[in-house]
Amino acid sequence: MAAWERCQHKPCSPNHSSASSRESRSYSKGVESLSPGINIWLYWPRFPGSAERMTARIFAAIACVTISIHWVQAQQYVEVTAEMETLSYKLGEDLRQGTNPIRSRYSLVCTIGTNDWRIDTSRANHNGQWWFDGTNSYENLATTSHSSVHVRSSNDGHPCGDLNVNLPWLAFCSGTYLKRPNRLIPFPLTNCRHAPDWFAYTDKTVTFGDTLGLPRSVDLYASDKLFDASVTNGVFRGKRDPSIWRRGSTGFKWDLPDGALRFHYAVTESTNFQGWNIPLKSEWTFSVHEDGQLFTRDGGSAKVTAIRVSGKPKSVIVLGAPNQNIVDWRFRDPVSGAEAIIYDATSTHVAPTNDPALQKLFSEQIARALRNRK
Repeated sequence: MAAWERCQHKPCSPNHSSASSRESRSYSKGVESLSPGINIWLYWPRFPGSAERMTARIFAAIACVTISIHWVQAQQYVEVTAEMETLSYKLGEDLRQGTNPIRSRYSLVCTIGTNDWRIDTSRANHNGQWWFDGTNSYENLATTSHSSVHVRSSNDGHPCGDLNVNLPWLAFCSGTYLKRPNRLIPFPLTNCRHAPDWFAYTDKTVTFGDTLGLPRSVDLYASDKLFDASVTNGVFRGKRDPSIWRRGSTGFKWDLPDGALRFHYAVTESTNFQGWNIPLKSEWTFSVHEDGQLFTRDGGSAKVTAIRVSGKPKSVIVLGAPNQNIVDWRFRDPVSGAEAIIYDATSTHVAPTNDPALQKLFSEQIARALRNRK
């Protein structure tokens, strides 16, 4: 004889009759609090001795619980709805005195996972959508009549955008990034492609001790050495001569004292949801250096209004959407100066860069760029 038993969202329960069935029901009650559940059938031969039967069932229970826990952890996503306010100041007296702050408020929804995420922001005059699928980052720049999804390679999940996405990402989606060895935390109040000091800071960061690992506090400190590297790395799109930016001849002047506190982020209230610590309230300040003095100013705050269990974040590419195209920045040729290829979406994910159709478009783009240079 043999026995079949199934682990479901309920505890392990038998699907057979007779005395052995009653034994299984008694055993099932003993593991009810252990197994979160997954549908799987377990099978073993019916051993003649009670000790052998109990041993087999113990191994079955271990398999059920282990597979169930792995399944739950791998599939967990949480959706956070929040309100965010950012403060900025006009250069000059307002900035020095911290007066007349320019307040900007917007709502956002973050779908949080350990390997992928999505951030949707809603402002009075603009809605933004960002998505990281584990390999590429997507930004949907939409107007009332047109939609362009900009795609970039990303092995770390940072959106590399402006403060409207960088701050929500830091608060709700940065846990996996912060665990990476030798990572730098980019300055979140600027855009990585247009700010020479994007990677110019060391950090002191304290994270929550769960599997998500969001930050409880982040302090960024100015570093002369890192500033030079930030200017010359491949992300920054401006002039890659640090001396230009130190002189301030282009409108930006790097004159922060080495080791000066540039940015401070802190969680003031949090909650444990599904085993993850989620910040309910957070705030941040920033410092500027003018006339030989360092001024610290309020930068803004975030407040969570709702949390719920969610499914896997959806793509920002909507198939069949009118007037939507893909701007694929994964393609770049330094010789010809060709950057990005544009094409219509045929899938919710972009194809790999070695796709023959994309390679053909890139070759045509290089040819056009070379002709235009003549």
